[in-house]
Amino acid sequence: MSKALIISDNRAMASVIETKFSNAGWSNESVTIHSMMGRGSASVRNHHCIVLVIGTDFRKRFSSIIDEMGAIIRNCSIHTPLYLLFEDDYDPCFASWVQHAKRLFKSATHHDNLRDAIQEVIRLETESVPRTAFCSPMD
Repeated sequence: MSKALIISDNRAMASVIETKFSNAGWSNESVTIHSMMGRGSASVRNHHCIVLVIGTDFRKRFSSIIDEMGAIIRNCSIHTPLYLLFEDDYDPCFASWVQHAKRLFKSATHHDNLRDAIQEVIRLETESVPRTAFCSPMD
C-alpha cells in the first residue's frame, strides 16, 4: 500500500489532503513543519511520497531558517519524491527547493486546485515506472 507524508501547519488543509489520499486507497501520515525539522530525512524512507504545504505565512514564520530547511528538503527528496503545494502563489525565495521537487502546485486554497493537485500526485506515483524497467538502446 502506498503511503504519503503530508507536512503542513494548516491542520484543515492537511485533513482534506489526508482524506483525498485515503479515498484513493493510500495510507498517510501528517506532521507539522517543526516536526519535520526535528525528524530529518531518515524518517521519509517509509513513505511513497511527500507533500509539503507552503502556507501563506510560511515565509514570515520561517524566513530565518529557509536555507536550513532547503538542506533537509534536498536530503528528503533523494529518498522520496517531493511535491510542493503552495496555499497561494509561488514565491521566488523557494527557488532552491523547487529544483528538488517532482512537481509544484499553486493556489491550493482553491478546492478545485487542491483536488487536482492531489489527483496528479496520486497519478504520478501510481503510474511511475521504475528505472530498472528501462533498457538502454545500446544493450
